[in-house]
Amino acid sequence: RAVNPAYGTIADLDELIQAAHVRGIRVILDFVINHSSSQHPWFRAARDAKHPDHPRYRSWYLWRAQAPDWKRPWDRAPVWHPSGAGDWYYALFWSEMPDLNLENPAVFHELVGAMRFWLARGVDGFRLDAVRHLCESPDGVLADVDASHAVLKRLRAALAKGHPNAVLVGE
Repeated sequence: RAVNPAYGTIADLDELIQAAHVRGIRVILDFVINHSSSQHPWFRAARDAKHPDHPRYRSWYLWRAQAPDWKRPWDRAPVWHPSGAGDWYYALFWSEMPDLNLENPAVFHELVGAMRFWLARGVDGFRLDAVRHLCESPDGVLADVDASHAVLKRLRAALAKGHPNAVLVGE
């Protein structure tokens, strides 16, 4: 719900959206729903058992006491990474990009809230990153599982209530 200062301010984005709309151009933001940074406050709290928000954010990511032998589909690299506290977290693309648990209603609600924030500012939609990998099956299938399709359907339905014309494009 902020603009990286390297790219300008939220006022700059508002001006861009308005100028684009005057010209009949829609504005689509890149929106990553699959993972966060390992430096994001949610993950930092989830990883640190002493952090006051640890109980809230722990279930926002996927953790295991022991790493399953799951491998990335494209290069067979491991996808479970040691947390440094004796357990393992799931990060498909890189250890510094832990996957969000999109089947957790709190995570889903937070992401929908952020998307509604941008739509209310005039953004016309989103390019959703890594949609093939939103969810994984319990047995280690890491792409194109039914749960990913269910997340996308819930997302479309949630946004359609207030923004029926919002564009969603999956990568």
